[in-house]
Amino acid sequence: MLTSLGLGGDGDEIDAIEDVEREFGIALDKADAPHWLTVGDVYQSLLKALPEPARQDSIIWPRFCAAICQQTGADGTRVSAATLLI
Repeated sequence: MLTSLGLGGDGDEIDAIEDVEREFGIALDKADAPHWLTVGDVYQSLLKALPEPARQDSIIWPRFCAAICQQTGADGTRVSAATLLI
């Protein structure tokens, strides 16, 4: 598993969040952002933003991982909830 996505704090983390929002057609609650240290933290915000039926879809995690990895080119299949963003 990856220990870090490698988002460097140079704006690519904002682009990664926007990639997730575009993928799912939602807006994440930016009030949660100060607590986003890991991929799992952002994923929890995604689940809160999705309507209830969509939260049960089994492909949410792989779609989310692919979206959040676009900026760094990290392998989304090697991402866990504990993977650090930076």
